[in-house]
Amino acid sequence: RAVCDGAEHHWENTGKVTSEKLEPGAARVEATIMELRPAGGLPLPFFHVTRQQDIKLAKG
Repeated sequence: RAVCDGAEHHWENTGKVTSEKLEPGAARVEATIMELRPAGGLPLPFFHVTRQQDIKLAKG
């Protein structure tokens, strides 16, 4: 469970990909922060922020 403390935090993904369909080079990624809020007994998505960014994939 994530609890908002009102502060800005740095986040980084350094995972490794095993797919052979990806190659090193330019790419565009998107991240979204969302929570599920109860609405009449059914949780519905509430989107806080979405950000797109150009990145460079590196062979590791």
